[in-house]
Amino acid sequence: MLELKVGENTWNPPDLSEEVMRLIEKKCTYSEESHEKILFLRIRPYIDLLYVDYKLKGSPGVGRVERFVFHENYVWTFEQEQLFAESCLNNQNCKYKYGFFDEIYDYYNEIHPEWKLKRYYTESVRLLDHIYHCMRKNTVKELLYKCGLDMLAKFSDGIDDFNLLAGSPSEVYGDVPMRALRRLNCEEAAKMLCHEQYRNLFKVLASSYSTIFDQPLNDAQCAYIKHLYDRKLTPKEIGRLYLGRRSELSGLWNVRQFKDFLSKLKVIERVGELGKIDQIYEKYLCETDDKGQLGEIEYYLLGDRKHYDRMIRVSNRKRNYAWQERDGQYVVRYPQTINDFCREAVYMSNCLLGYVDAFMDNTTTIMFLRREENVNEPFITMEIYKGELTQAYHRFNQDCTTEEAIWIKGFCYRHGIGCSGFYFDRAIDLA
Repeated sequence: MLELKVGENTWNPPDLSEEVMRLIEKKCTYSEESHEKILFLRIRPYIDLLYVDYKLKGSPGVGRVERFVFHENYVWTFEQEQLFAESCLNNQNCKYKYGFFDEIYDYYNEIHPEWKLKRYYTESVRLLDHIYHCMRKNTVKELLYKCGLDMLAKFSDGIDDFNLLAGSPSEVYGDVPMRALRRLNCEEAAKMLCHEQYRNLFKVLASSYSTIFDQPLNDAQCAYIKHLYDRKLTPKEIGRLYLGRRSELSGLWNVRQFKDFLSKLKVIERVGELGKIDQIYEKYLCETDDKGQLGEIEYYLLGDRKHYDRMIRVSNRKRNYAWQERDGQYVVRYPQTINDFCREAVYMSNCLLGYVDAFMDNTTTIMFLRREENVNEPFITMEIYKGELTQAYHRFNQDCTTEEAIWIKGFCYRHGIGCSGFYFDRAIDLA
């Protein structure tokens, strides 16, 4: 049975002498950036250490001292356990000599192989927490540490409810299979497992999508599962989506990368909505990585689309209809809808969206030149301003070929459009 109460100690540590306290004051140099220390008084046959918070530079003396002794038949109070976690275990500002932890590991691992100690290189103080709970006995942490579930042990104090008669980690976590728990030994999963709704989710996933637990999950992978669950997706949807993204998530190792990943997913989802209007958005919009352009297109197509379609139709009625032509090689036409504008801008990767208002006001005229054999694919975008050709470019604002330039000049000649000021050379025309 798991022990919640602290029993009476049958051993107590000796008092510290005044000489030891004087040595502590002189022991370490310190600065404003490094004034919290762990000082080991002994490591065998029991561990005796002090957490020391030195005063800031310029104020001699010691601001605070806490003593923690690790010995069989000696159990701290609940307040001491909390204090150790706060001051040492979870305090990244606390400094110590790493060599002592190698000695502690070697000594206690040899005399207590049943404790299954690990040398926690990135969080050395966790070794002390492991040792303490093995000495205390019958705690959730002892059970988890001995099973190699150190990250679950670290956050186990936050478990909302567990079975006091639990004899295995699976029983502690509401019957989540041990196979799954071994793969969930990371910080994000440990936090999730403290709550019943996520424990139930992992049980369903272990049953329906067991391949999820073929390999250890990292923080990003678990955070993605939580993200999907919090968005009210079903376990089946979560399982399918996770497996599709597992490989991509495996390479993420910090919070910033995961946030970028979620941001990218949100863009894909937004583009997917636009893809229902025209597939060209799904095919090309993500390539631009331009969230500003995406926002503009959403504004035009998912906002008041009918209004912009009507304004474009009204604008075109004021234009020369004869400028639209088809000669068997090329088709030239005006944009007919706001979607025409948006899809042209996305495919061509140009600044066409900036001309929407000017086009609707008839301040300038935009025309699409398409190949006869593929009239739906953007080819060349032209601008005619005050009766003069001012732009005629391919995708990415690339120049027209000589043959294309000759055809466009002929088009301008037929319709009385001036083109003497446009040289079909972007180095000159955009200078």
